[in-house]
Amino acid sequence: MSDETLADEADVEWPLLHVLRRGARPHLAYFYAGLAAAILSGVIGNVTTLFIGTAFDVVFDDGDIWLPVVAAWAPESRLGRLWFIGGLWVAVSTLGLTAAFGKEWCLNRFGQRTLDDVRVQTFDAAQRQDLAFFDRYKTGNLMTVLNSDVNSLESSLSGSIHWAVLGAANIGSALLFMTLLNWQLTLFVFVMVPVLLGVNYYFSRVLERVYDPVRQAAGALNGRIETSLAGVDVIKAHGAEAFERGRLREASSEFRDTQWTANRVSLRQDPIVSGVTGVTMAGVLLVGGIWVVEGPPSVFAGALTAGQLISFVYYLRGLEGPIGNISGLVNMYKRAKASAKRIVGVRESDRRRDDNESTERLDAVAGRVAYDDVTFSYPGSDETVIDGVSFAVDAGETVGVVGSTGAGKSTLLKLLCRFYDPDSGQVRVDGRDVREVDVESLRSAIGYVDQDPFLFDGTVRENIAYGLGEAEHREASNGERGAKRAASGDGAASESPGDAVEAAAREAGAHAFVADLPDGYDTEVGQRGVKLSGGQRQRIALARALVSDPEMLVLDEATSHVDNETEVLIQRNLRRLTEDRTTFVIAHRLSTVRGADDILVMDDGELVERGDHETLVEREGTYANLWHVQVGKIEKLPDEFVERVTADD
Repeated sequence: MSDETLADEADVEWPLLHVLRRGARPHLAYFYAGLAAAILSGVIGNVTTLFIGTAFDVVFDDGDIWLPVVAAWAPESRLGRLWFIGGLWVAVSTLGLTAAFGKEWCLNRFGQRTLDDVRVQTFDAAQRQDLAFFDRYKTGNLMTVLNSDVNSLESSLSGSIHWAVLGAANIGSALLFMTLLNWQLTLFVFVMVPVLLGVNYYFSRVLERVYDPVRQAAGALNGRIETSLAGVDVIKAHGAEAFERGRLREASSEFRDTQWTANRVSLRQDPIVSGVTGVTMAGVLLVGGIWVVEGPPSVFAGALTAGQLISFVYYLRGLEGPIGNISGLVNMYKRAKASAKRIVGVRESDRRRDDNESTERLDAVAGRVAYDDVTFSYPGSDETVIDGVSFAVDAGETVGVVGSTGAGKSTLLKLLCRFYDPDSGQVRVDGRDVREVDVESLRSAIGYVDQDPFLFDGTVRENIAYGLGEAEHREASNGERGAKRAASGDGAASESPGDAVEAAAREAGAHAFVADLPDGYDTEVGQRGVKLSGGQRQRIALARALVSDPEMLVLDEATSHVDNETEVLIQRNLRRLTEDRTTFVIAHRLSTVRGADDILVMDDGELVERGDHETLVEREGTYANLWHVQVGKIEKLPDEFVERVTADD
């Protein structure tokens, strides 16, 4: 694993905008409607503050209604004017409540839908990365991005949009009404604006530095939890619960400390902002009070009623909330930006494999495979895993790939599936470089069985049908009939996806044990297939590779977890299944590849021998030594081989 973080992959200037641009575009109608409703709600909320001041002047000073527009409609009597103000208040408040509800509904709808799209888009980007990306970053970090970071973005987006839009409407309309009431006091208030801007700018810079480590520590914590839960059986077997608890406490303490560092910064911001606004309000009350009692002080001029001062102070008091929320908005923005950087890191990593416009589909595959001086090292490693390998395989051949552990057998064929790209040389299928063909069409032509078969949480039927196209997969998983799958060229009748699942299970030697399961093909296999034995999981994985009738097969230790009887059954079926398709069989059990048309012998990343079983045994080289070990003829092993094995041990 690299010390580089996912945030380091985000080479964009505005990561939050970059994320939202794609996710928000389809839902902008909700945003604009919510924006309009928020502005209306903010303005209406501030209109009612005018009612308080004019009502004060009407009741206590028998003054006129000084509200613009509606003053001409007011009754002459004091009581009538009071009722008139009350009626306006009720009408305007009702309109404000309606606008507030519309604002909440539209902005929350916008936020939820946008973040749903962001989550799906980020997951899609992650699964399109090549395997080098997953070698580089821990699963826990990726889980943090897809879950915690997107959720953090969701909460930040929902809160920040609400606060920003409503706060801007409140501040803008309040300043407008304050200016209409008394522009001189409004200018006095503006003296403190640069101070507030300076405070918030300072804290925004500090918070940006502290939130990236918080998200990184969260990813490390999730990675530790995920690893511990995945290996819980090993933990219990070794009595390592206390050790794992200590490791988790260490990761949790790291997250706690980085979070507390961020919290200490944000905790200082709110009191400072509140102190500045408090000093401003005290100054307004002092100047305004003198103005009402004794007339305009010093440089001020004109009249100011008690009701106007009350409304002005209410507006100023109302500004304390939105202005105080600026610190919260800064906090939210920096938190969201840290999450967005990691999301962009997943989306924009240079290890993402996207087909360019020049790639073409690999159709009508014959199955000819050629490696031309292929060299490969895993990203971040200086060790050469595949070193100058060249060979060619004709269509329909069965090729065994053998060698000691770490010889490069599995890696060699992962290049064929384009899980990785070679550092130099070419891997070709039917004469075409696999880097120049559509990845989806390439992999659909290859049935792949890993040495550690993975099953999804679901039924046996769903796991086998995973190898079909999406539509057929859904039909087979639902047990439906009707959609027909083309036969394999011998004129046999077409079959439904459900029939294809059962046929693949028979070919893989899985049908008998599946039929004995409590619910047959509808039996739940559990997470990672824990309800099945290792051999059963491997046969299900083999059936999954066969169900789409691929033109090529790659079997990486496909019989390593089965008993001898099942291996005989699978190999007998495979002889029939591999007659007309190119097949690569990676094996430690040399009996598995004894009948192969050709055998490639790998040693330390190099192709050291090639031929059929009899030829390689007679050659008395690396293959012969491996064969002698497996059949128990230790006395035939050369001293050099024994010394090498002893030295490795």
